[in-house]
Amino acid sequence: MRSMIAGTYVRSPGLRPSFRFVTVAGCLAMVYVTGVTSPLSTKFFRSIGATDLDIGLLGGIPLLMLFMQFVGAYAANHIKARKPVFMVLVIMSRLIYIPVAFMPILLPPAYRDMSITVLLLLLTASAATGNFAVPLWYSWMADLIPKRIMNRYWGARQSWMQGTWVLSFLVVAWFVHTMNLPVIRAFGLLATIGVTAGVLDILLFAWVREPPHKVTKSATPLKSLLAPFTHPEYRTFLLYSCTWAASVMTAAAFMQVYALETLKLPLGAATLIWCVPGIGHALASRFWGRIADRFGQRPVMVICTFFKPLIVVVFLMATPSTAFWLLPMAFALDGVWNAGNFIGANGYSMKIAPRENRSAFMAAIMALTGICGGLASVGGGMFLKSFSGISLTVIGRTWTNYHFLFIMSFFMRLACAGLVHYVRDPKSSGTRHVLMHFRGAWPLRTFRYPVGLEK
Repeated sequence: MRSMIAGTYVRSPGLRPSFRFVTVAGCLAMVYVTGVTSPLSTKFFRSIGATDLDIGLLGGIPLLMLFMQFVGAYAANHIKARKPVFMVLVIMSRLIYIPVAFMPILLPPAYRDMSITVLLLLLTASAATGNFAVPLWYSWMADLIPKRIMNRYWGARQSWMQGTWVLSFLVVAWFVHTMNLPVIRAFGLLATIGVTAGVLDILLFAWVREPPHKVTKSATPLKSLLAPFTHPEYRTFLLYSCTWAASVMTAAAFMQVYALETLKLPLGAATLIWCVPGIGHALASRFWGRIADRFGQRPVMVICTFFKPLIVVVFLMATPSTAFWLLPMAFALDGVWNAGNFIGANGYSMKIAPRENRSAFMAAIMALTGICGGLASVGGGMFLKSFSGISLTVIGRTWTNYHFLFIMSFFMRLACAGLVHYVRDPKSSGTRHVLMHFRGAWPLRTFRYPVGLEK
């Protein structure tokens, strides 16, 4: 007997409750993410004295802690019970955001000048413990979810998660617009709600089934961690993914600051606009999941990587008078490409990684892309600082250091559109074949696909 779980048919009765808990937990995780990373958080960091370089560090240094995933991957290969270790570490990671949110109150006046340093240390500790747990979770989920429905399940789960993220952002926008609280108090309240949801998210995993885990005993730590780099297909995928992460984070880490300070968007409007990518992501996730299950992950990544540079073009074109209507349209489409990239890359990495050392393979892709993205974020902050005050007037418009940074990100993304073609998956269909499948469906059926009206 089959049952529909988050839009995916599951034959095994034993998996149904686990899939439900994993999906609900993912939705709670989106509440947590919104509570601690909304545009209000950028205002909070600015209110305690963060500069452009500090914003780059705040976005980049915790990402550099992704190297802890290599440590977690080695531990995952030697731990039989992944569940309790994962739960304890992630709960610790999320609770650290409480002292972050209330640091202006908790830190004595004599030490206020150290606010940014303390903030960086706390966020680094949070990122380190959380990233240690990531390979444990991916290894667990890869054993739990059958390969035949993996992409569809991830797509359906992403739809629910992104829908929750959108609703959470709308609530934050309403809160910012109506409550009119000081930034420090408002962020403290939202972060507390977010952390509460984040802890509940992890507690739900107590009821998620953990399949027997194959413990690796023979491989040395070095041999185990180097395995992804000696795998030809995975090595190419790593190169593409790292380049892609760097190209995206070069600009993405500063888009909120640019929208608030250069495009002069009100905080409430920026919060509303930043929820729009979640709408596109939620609507497109099931569509890309079905496409990936039918044609393979590679063509999905090729298509979505090709269109991803468009968001940078929109930021270059936007002005204070056009940003409010131009950015939402661009972000909606950007969410569609984000969904495809997530489904494609996630499914490809899980499919190609060998079961006996899957955690090391997942750690390599997650950690290295995060490190490259973190370095790009820090580099972007240094670039903005170095070119601060420098501008050019061309065709009647003033171009600043932010524009120069976005142009650099645009060309890096274009390079990735060529690099993704080198990712190999013999079982995937060709990109042209997938596009031919779309031809008869465009535009009406393609817009119906994401909401499940076409099977």
